[in-house]
Amino acid sequence: KRAKGYNVAFVITLDEIVVAHLGDLGALPLPDQVEELSQADVALVPVGGNGHLDAAAAAQIVGTLEPKLVIPMLYKAGSESERLDKIEPFLKEMGAQMPKSIDNHVNITASGLPEHTTVQVLAPRGD
Repeated sequence: KRAKGYNVAFVITLDEIVVAHLGDLGALPLPDQVEELSQADVALVPVGGNGHLDAAAAAQIVGTLEPKLVIPMLYKAGSESERLDKIEPFLKEMGAQMPKSIDNHVNITASGLPEHTTVQVLAPRGD
């Protein structure tokens, strides 16, 4: 278990695309952290509540950071034992819908990034 209030987030630049992995974020980032994270074109955001960001807080962070692509993570996707919320509340907060089909990967190019913030749901992998 992580120490209360402790989280590691990563900002990585790959082929001119800035990716922010927000880790196991459980609260809104501090202003200086927002400044660095807001450079992200792609943000991987925990959305499952119960110690992670809940749907409303995750949507608030997305609104603050304004990434072009949002990939939700840390939500209930099956029968895992950890108590998490499903993804639908986050999608509702974002005004998005669950796609009819989802894949377990996404190919991203700088020229292919959406103009406006878009949510990309990926199929879960592993246990």
